[in-house]
Amino acid sequence: MPFHFSSVVVLNGTPPRGYAAAVLWSLSQQKPRPQIIAADGGGGALLAQNIWPDILIGDGDSLDEDKKQLLLEKGVQRIDFPRAKNFGDGEAAMRLALENHPGPVAVFGAFGGRLDFTILNLTAPLLFGPEQARKFYFFGHDSLVRYIQPGEDLIQGRAGDHISLIAMTPQVTELTINGFVYPLTGYTLEAGSSRAVSNIIAETPARISYKDGQLLMVHYRKEDDV
Repeated sequence: MPFHFSSVVVLNGTPPRGYAAAVLWSLSQQKPRPQIIAADGGGGALLAQNIWPDILIGDGDSLDEDKKQLLLEKGVQRIDFPRAKNFGDGEAAMRLALENHPGPVAVFGAFGGRLDFTILNLTAPLLFGPEQARKFYFFGHDSLVRYIQPGEDLIQGRAGDHISLIAMTPQVTELTINGFVYPLTGYTLEAGSSRAVSNIIAETPARISYKDGQLLMVHYRKEDDV
């Protein structure tokens, strides 16, 4: 696996399958393995894959009581919050991951379910500042989503992989992409623009660089890419 993670966060969106499930299982078998944090219903998704989290965090509204008790009986640490609060369980889980370990964080179950939750899950890392946001890697059944850092970033993958770049600030300046079927040089990518969507890796490693702004990458992957 090309990435090394300090923490894993499992949220209550669509349970991991395909590429995401393969990555999650691989991480759970590492020795030592990353710390695994389940945000409420994420605990159920882990149980379905026979993976035990280290920490269960949340307000208890999306995890069956019997599953919760099973996790607690196995010695999983529980961090409770009241249902009436001014933050979500996913945000709390991601914040805890950064507090416990400074390294990269793999996030599963961020997509699916309510659209507002999906958007919030993807943008929650921005609360922690741009440097911290770039530590989060979101895994879907056929994709990896992450924030690209300014300067040059090397993109590992296969020729033919589809990549989309989305501006998360009003502008991303001096965007240059090489090793793609459709290269760009010094381009200003504006929020809402589809100019950098559905590009294709032509050679690896491909290269992405920019000067200012915040850039989100969606990289479509296959299960056997793990």
